Formats: sequence, C-alpha cells, structure tokens
Amino acid sequence: MSLNESIKEYGLKQAESALQLAQISIGSAEKLIKLQLDTAKAVLEEQARQAQTLASIKNVQQANETRQSLAESNLDNLVALSRSVYEFANQTQAELTKFAEARITELNKDVISLLDQTAKLAPAGSEPAVAAVKQTVQATVSAVDSLSKAAKQVSDFTETSVKSATTATVDAIKQASNNVKV
Repeated sequence: MSLNESIKEYGLKQAESALQLAQISIGSAEKLIKLQLDTAKAVLEEQARQAQTLASIKNVQQANETRQSLAESNLDNLVALSRSVYEFANQTQAELTKFAEARITELNKDVISLLDQTAKLAPAGSEPAVAAVKQTVQATVSAVDSLSKAAKQVSDFTETSVKSATTATVDAIKQASNNVKV
C-alpha cells in the first residue's frame, strides 16, 4: 500500500470515527431526554396522588402520618432519580471510554504502519531514528494503557462509594424523620 493510499485510508477511518462518536452522542441525548420525560410524567402522577391524599385528611393524627409518608415517598423518588441519572452518566462514560480506547489503539497501529512506510522512503542510515520513534510510540501506548486501567479502578471505587453513601444517607434521613415528632 502506498503512502497516499495509507493517508486516504486514515482519513476514511477518521470520518467513520466521527460518525461513531456522533451516534454515541445522539443515543445518549435520546436516553437522557427519555429519562427526563419519564421523570416529568412520574412527578405529575405523584403530585396528583399526593393532592388526593392531602384532600382526604380528617384530623391532626392523620396529617402527621401523611406528612411522614409523603416525605419518605418524595425522598425515595429523589433517590431513584439520582440513581438513574448516575447510572446514565456511568453508561455514557463507559461508551465514550470504550470508543476512545478503541480509537487510541487504532491510531497507534496506524502511526506504526505509517512509520514503517515512511522508513522505506527515508534515506539510508535513518533506521535508528525510526526505531526510536517507534519505541516512543510503544512506550506512550503502554503509559496510556496504565493510565486507563488506573482511571477505571478509580471510577469503580467512586461508583461503589457513591452507592454506599447514597444508601447510608437515605437510611439516616429516614431514621431521623421517624424520630421527629410534631
């Protein structure tokens, strides 16, 4: 394959990558809009139900019980929405990370291939320079791979921590609201 053909192929790969990224972005936007619409619908339904519940209150005792149950229901709904948004963000991040890693791997292969082709056209005696550039590219690939693995570990740890903190916070709020007396 000639150098011109390699550059043309590289350009086509870049166009395909741009299309893939656009598809990921549009798909993510679509999911987020659906989540927002579903949430808006659920909030309206919940507000209607709560209005009916409030309208049926007969005495102070029932008002206190209703206040408590509505507060817990609203908290549960808020936590569920927060989890949905967090899961959506994690899913989108995972898709983008997978895309980026694939592109970096492909880019590295293309650079090495281009270096090999360029080396054939290079003047005699330039082999050590080409070898040094190849070695630098390979070291960069290794460093990026290590950083990606470290970032994945941090992401996993953060996800676990957020889930634990959310559960602990919800439990503490429910416990505190159960202890409050009006």
